[in-house]
Amino acid sequence: MFKRLVTSVALTVLASPAAFALEDPTRPPISAPVTVVKTTQKLPRLASVLLSSERRVAVLDGRPVSEGDSHAGYEIVRIAREGVTVLSPQGKRLQLSLASNRVTKDFK
Repeated sequence: MFKRLVTSVALTVLASPAAFALEDPTRPPISAPVTVVKTTQKLPRLASVLLSSERRVAVLDGRPVSEGDSHAGYEIVRIAREGVTVLSPQGKRLQLSLASNRVTKDFK
């Protein structure tokens, strides 16, 4: 009897709308506008973003980088769940996205 009660409570909790509202942290934002920026220099390829309370690390072209590091001439300005903001050698701020692996924002 107790086992059935526990099972029915567990199924009720798992089937509740709150369970479906949980967000997958690796899922890219659905409504993120994409702006493609043409450049002659090859942009770094963003493969992963790792966030914790102690550090923020992104993997660009297979190499781990942190905020303040430089990679292929780009300075890593900010690492966030949405992507990585970099400063190009020409001084332009660009946001690299995990979703499309393109520049999603060109800060002017």
